[in-house]
Amino acid sequence: MPQYCVNKTAQLNGDHEVHAQGCIFWPHPVNTLSLDWHEDCRSAMQTARAFYRQVNGCRYCSPACHTGPRASNDDIGPISYRGASREDAGPEFLSAHSLRLREIKQRLGC
Repeated sequence: MPQYCVNKTAQLNGDHEVHAQGCIFWPHPVNTLSLDWHEDCRSAMQTARAFYRQVNGCRYCSPACHTGPRASNDDIGPISYRGASREDAGPEFLSAHSLRLREIKQRLGC
């Protein structure tokens, strides 16, 4: 039974993402609201809705609760591998990478 959290900082579309323990996109502790332990993401999503009206499951760690495009194993490979160069990355990586950088900059107020 994993521990879940919801990101206090909304995504660009207004979603507050729910993450399972061990997710590579687990938010920074300042932005983390613990949802405690749940059997599955659906239960965690119910708890998150008590805090935020618009919640969504992380497409990587909670795909059963994610609305929108599904993640594939290829989506996270280059992102989690720090040695990948921009020349080695395909357009999907650059797009996901650019969106992630934009999200990080927004959180930092840059």
